[in-house]
Amino acid sequence: MIFALIIVILWIIACFTEKFGKKIHDRRIDTNNIQPIQSIQHYDFGTKSGFNICFLASVHGNEPAGCAILELMVRNGYLSRYMSGRHGMIRVIPRGNPWGLAHNNRYDISGNDINRNFLDRPKDANAEYLLKLMDGFDLVVDIHEGWGFYREGKGSIGSTISPSRDQLASQIALVMSTNVNKGISDPIKKFAVLPKQSCEITTALACHMEKKNRSYILIETTGQNDVQPLRLRMSQNLVCILTALDLVYCV
Repeated sequence: MIFALIIVILWIIACFTEKFGKKIHDRRIDTNNIQPIQSIQHYDFGTKSGFNICFLASVHGNEPAGCAILELMVRNGYLSRYMSGRHGMIRVIPRGNPWGLAHNNRYDISGNDINRNFLDRPKDANAEYLLKLMDGFDLVVDIHEGWGFYREGKGSIGSTISPSRDQLASQIALVMSTNVNKGISDPIKKFAVLPKQSCEITTALACHMEKKNRSYILIETTGQNDVQPLRLRMSQNLVCILTALDLVYCV
């Protein structure tokens, strides 16, 4: 009796597997439509018919200055007017970490540091989505904020610009620092261009870009905990953004 019952159970399992197993394995996950945990918005100006540049800001939510200036440039129509009659695209991702920005928190809603999750196959959905948004751009400018001034020698990389090793990013970074330093009188607070050590943090966006041979510039104002006024940091970012745009579009 027990043996007959076992045979019946095995037959049912076999039928279920044959009928439904193929349907399960035939399902496909469309990775092209992956959505982030947070609502990360982006804004495009122009078309991908020339040089394409992407600006990313506030991947760390306690670093708001990049977001503030980029959103202002979007709202007042500056970027739309700038690209009128030009070939190429500007993509702006002002809120790389919306939840973190809303809560003045470095981490995202899942408690992850997005800028420690830029892997070939990220475990963080937000990092993966950001990589998709930045794919195919000729230059990525990533705006952050440090807690101090690099020239103080206390370990902060605030008030620095770090380009990838290629000539394009290196030249733009040098002109950025020259232009932004024109408005800074205190030698300690002047920006420095750092020699490229992009893979010191192997899971950061800078390292990911280096591995992919992508042009990349990291801008670090000094601003965490409002150590400098927000308007000042926005102004410094604006100088750097306009410098990059004018150089790549040969104004």
